[in-house]
Amino acid sequence: MKKDQDDLLPPMGRHSTQEELTEQVQRAQQQLMDLQRQQELIEAQKRELEELAERQQEVRSGRKEMVEKLRRALVVLEREEEAVKREVEQISQTKLSFLDTLASVDQITPEEWDTNHLADELMNALSRIDHARAVYNQHKVKLKVLRGEELESISSENEAAGEAGGSAEWAETPNDFGLWFRRGFALSLPLLLLGIVWLIFFLIKK
Repeated sequence: MKKDQDDLLPPMGRHSTQEELTEQVQRAQQQLMDLQRQQELIEAQKRELEELAERQQEVRSGRKEMVEKLRRALVVLEREEEAVKREVEQISQTKLSFLDTLASVDQITPEEWDTNHLADELMNALSRIDHARAVYNQHKVKLKVLRGEELESISSENEAAGEAGGSAEWAETPNDFGLWFRRGFALSLPLLLLGIVWLIFFLIKK
């Protein structure tokens, strides 16, 4: 009986129902495409947020790392700066002391000595030289620049002696007795010559 009723429906009604289904399918497909685009947009936003979070974490860790390193470096630099300031101050004081000592030693002029007071002149000169040597050695221990200069000087002397003589006698260490004897003799030679001149002058005067 129902089948007969369906057969009695007008054709226009069946066509209208088909169009409605088609429209519903199209709307569903459009909604699905909209949802897919929204999903893609959400996924892109998610990736962007994840990248921003990673960069933010890099900023935090990098900031923490560099703050710690720079603070430690500043502490080291401040200590080094203080050490350099003390070194510069010590160098300045040593320079003034050396200038005074040099002026005192430069004033030793044997050719202008009074032969009548030769012993006193010799004593005064030796006293100045001993004082100058003591001042130099005292500051040499404190200043690395002078210690380096002294070592370089000793090395240069040994090299020059080795090239000139080619024998072990002239390549001795600074602690060798013969080397110190030769140096002492070289330093004392002007005084010995002066003493001889004074003796000859004294004998001729008599």
